[in-house]
Amino acid sequence: MESNWLSGTIPSELGSLGNLTELTLNSNSLSGSIPSELGELQKIETIWSSVNYLNGTIPTTMGNLPMLIFLCLNDNELSGAIPSEIGNLSKLQYLCLYYNYLEGPIPSKLGSVTGLKELALYHNSLSGTIPTELGDITQLKQLSLELNLLKGTIPSELGRLADLLRLSLQNNNLSGTIPKELCNLNQLQQLWFNSPVLGGTIPSEFGRLTQLTELKLLGNLISGAIPNEFKYLSRLQKLWVNSSQMNGTIPSEIGGLSDLLELKLQYNNLSGSIPSEVGELYYLQSLWLSSTRLNGTIPLELGRLTALVELKLESNGLSGTMPSELGNLDQLQYLLLNSTKLEGEIPKELDGLSWPINDTSPANDLSLEMWYPG
Repeated sequence: MESNWLSGTIPSELGSLGNLTELTLNSNSLSGSIPSELGELQKIETIWSSVNYLNGTIPTTMGNLPMLIFLCLNDNELSGAIPSEIGNLSKLQYLCLYYNYLEGPIPSKLGSVTGLKELALYHNSLSGTIPTELGDITQLKQLSLELNLLKGTIPSELGRLADLLRLSLQNNNLSGTIPKELCNLNQLQQLWFNSPVLGGTIPSEFGRLTQLTELKLLGNLISGAIPNEFKYLSRLQKLWVNSSQMNGTIPSEIGGLSDLLELKLQYNNLSGSIPSEVGELYYLQSLWLSSTRLNGTIPLELGRLTALVELKLESNGLSGTMPSELGNLDQLQYLLLNSTKLEGEIPKELDGLSWPINDTSPANDLSLEMWYPG
């Protein structure tokens, strides 16, 4: 009964359907609370009632469903706490409660649901710490806790989740440092952290996460150098280490990450020059190095990045002239070079791109703000 424009409430009488194995009500306009009588469905395997207007709390009787595999109540208006009784669901594999108004702590008893494959609790108002018991869910593939009010440190026990593919903890208030134990997650593909009080350095052991396609560490107090060991992350497509306290130089080894699509290192304390090896990232679409302390000239090798859409180098100490090779970037839509020490004229090779140029001064301090394609 999904996507049928159903309205009204979920009838409590459904709890008397003792042979029911699947209840799929998602993508309707259902409102009201979830009937506690659903806890009488002893054969039910799937309860999927996402994308509705359900409100109230999740009934504790949900913990009485011994055969339940899927519990998906995301995209509703549910409030209150996550019942600890859900930890009784020994067959549960998917728990999706994101995009609600849930609050209170994450029940430590969820660590007893050792067959869980996906735990998606993001975009709620959950508070407290991340339970160390989550490290006992050894079959977990996705752990998504972003956009909550979680605090405390990242449990080192998460490093036991050997099958984990996605770990997303951004937009919380997590503190401390990144546990080195996370470097044991050798199947991990996506790792996202964003917390204003998370500090320390990036462990060099991150180079062991060779399946990573996305690494996003932004908006935190992480400092130190970008590890040279990143050169081993050959599958990486998105590398965001921005709005942090990173220092040192950009490793030339980054030029070996041949699958990279986005490199965003802006708003750090990086120094030195832009490595010419960046020009070997032939699939790169976004290069953001704004508001760092980079100096030197713009490498002419950047003209090889023919897939580049965004090049943002403003608010740096870059000097010299603008390379004529940038005229090869026929996919470019955004070019920011303002507040640098660049000088000279705009190369005639850029004329063929037919872009209107805003705020240019061809004499000494070349100041380019943003270009749009014509």
